[in-house]
Amino acid sequence: MATLIARRESRCWVRALLIASGALISSDGCAEPPPTAFASEGDSISVSWEGNYTGIYARSRPTIRHCALATGGGIDAIAARADKVLICNPKVLTVLVGAHGLAERTGTDYFLHQLFAYSDDLRAHGIKVAVATILPEYHPENPPFDVIFSKRRAEANAAIRAAVGTHIDAVIDFAADPVMGPDAAAKNVSLYRDGTHPTDGCGIGCGGQGKLAAIYTPVVDRLLGVTR
Repeated sequence: MATLIARRESRCWVRALLIASGALISSDGCAEPPPTAFASEGDSISVSWEGNYTGIYARSRPTIRHCALATGGGIDAIAARADKVLICNPKVLTVLVGAHGLAERTGTDYFLHQLFAYSDDLRAHGIKVAVATILPEYHPENPPFDVIFSKRRAEANAAIRAAVGTHIDAVIDFAADPVMGPDAAAKNVSLYRDGTHPTDGCGIGCGGQGKLAAIYTPVVDRLLGVTR
């Protein structure tokens, strides 16, 4: 009994910290949260606020609980904080990752292995996982990096699309979008403010982040069972 109480107190303490940091939104800090929720994870592109794609979606669905877990980093950093997803207990988890690490020494195979190990584990807990295809990057000071990144991005995105039904439940296909997805799009400062990060959104379809929200919304709605 003492062990069970300690575990409960530990769980409540962690949840309270997440609520205090804004990473978890819940009206009762200790009861198991209802599963009608979504969590968003990813690198700095996915850090949630009112002008990014996850924040735009959350604002448009105020009755759905949102656990905004993205704080940046590559797939290893995201996998290391998987416990926060389990604490949130969402029905759906969305992930955008790949801007960090894909063009570095570990390469595409390592990235995909880590990504699918992460998604497999969370799906085993009954969470529906939607993974976004990787966005383009442009670094005028480092053309060789862009060549490597673009090649590996195409490889990784093909694998992500092919993983639906085996490692993931849905793909959020940002890369297939004719505006945001092409390699050349990252050079457009009206879409990508620095060659990597989409410009601030001002609603669905407005700004780079808003264009991502327009792609994101129907996928997450379908997985959550939202009808409008």
